[in-house]
Amino acid sequence: MTEIIVSALGKIILHGEHSVVYGRSAIACSLNIRTYLKLSQTKDERVSLVFPDIDLTQSWSLEEVNSIQFSQGCEILNPNPPTEDVIKQLKKIAGSGATEINNTASIVFLYIYLSLCKNRKQGIELKVKSELPIGAGLGSSAGFSVCLSSAFLILTGNVSAPGSDNIWKSDDLELINKWAFMGETLNHGTPSGIDNSIATYGKAIKLKSGTVHKLDKIPNLRILLINTKIPRCTKDLVAGVRRKYEMYEGIITPVLNSMEAIVSRCEAVLSDMTGNHCDVTSCYKKLQDLIDMNHDLLRFLGVSHPSLESVCKTCQQYGLHCKLTGAGGGGCAFCLISPETTEETLQTVEIELKKQNFECWETSVGGNGVMCHDPACGTTSSIPDFLKTT
Repeated sequence: MTEIIVSALGKIILHGEHSVVYGRSAIACSLNIRTYLKLSQTKDERVSLVFPDIDLTQSWSLEEVNSIQFSQGCEILNPNPPTEDVIKQLKKIAGSGATEINNTASIVFLYIYLSLCKNRKQGIELKVKSELPIGAGLGSSAGFSVCLSSAFLILTGNVSAPGSDNIWKSDDLELINKWAFMGETLNHGTPSGIDNSIATYGKAIKLKSGTVHKLDKIPNLRILLINTKIPRCTKDLVAGVRRKYEMYEGIITPVLNSMEAIVSRCEAVLSDMTGNHCDVTSCYKKLQDLIDMNHDLLRFLGVSHPSLESVCKTCQQYGLHCKLTGAGGGGCAFCLISPETTEETLQTVEIELKKQNFECWETSVGGNGVMCHDPACGTTSSIPDFLKTT
């Protein structure tokens, strides 16, 4: 196989951000906005990475990358995070990029490549295109790691490319997810595993106390995703909630318990919506109420932001329901689009939000995870034009 094209989803947190840190549940859903990767085998003896969305173009000789020595053997089926010595070697070869995102992307790429493809004689070029905004808390780094892992595992024959139905073997998905998690450790230090699991498996998951449960009964929900473009520091926001919790535990604990109850109720409603006798109007009304209540609780914890409040106010003026997703403090929010929402209303809301310099995407949640776009099966129509060029 001289060419491999794969893609992976983003993610949003429906409910449970921040409370999940305190042993409560969170529901995360796949976001049907993808990161795409095209791997091409080349005739030169170089390894190249082209990622225009982060202004990254780098190339290394095979001799240079193969010079990195791993102090411990690499187990394909049971990967381990790189040692400090390996990270030091990777940083030296990766060089100093224009941004921290560039540097980390190069390091993740080199580590997964060397772990799975070390000592290959043939050069490769990887081109990456992300439809997700980078660094907005929507799982763009996990999508990149899943694409890298799946492409290299297919290349080396450690997993089998799925057929035109894109149904993978369960063991292959598990292995892809393990290697993507290794990439996420380089990105985030101690990741929860939510982002790479969603990007790999799709649909939705519930996370509680580090344990991930796949949720299969998930309807395809339309949403309006809004990026405030306000940068935020997740670490600082989490620390701010921690200070409140330690100072006012008796007050904050009931808030966290209410967030847990919202997650449980949301899971039940989503399950009902996949049944044959669902009252669609009633279910959407419940989801809207839960969205409103959860955003109010997050505001109470101090993790909202004037930009997020402006987004919610604009949506509310047109009868729509919106909440922040992720750490808060800026970043993104989502608005649920019910069957009763007219296209005229939706277009008006988007115009009003864009006037405030916010970015908007109409999309859906609950889609399938990692995909292989095999030209032989005629499944390249959905990939960006940038990756169709030779």
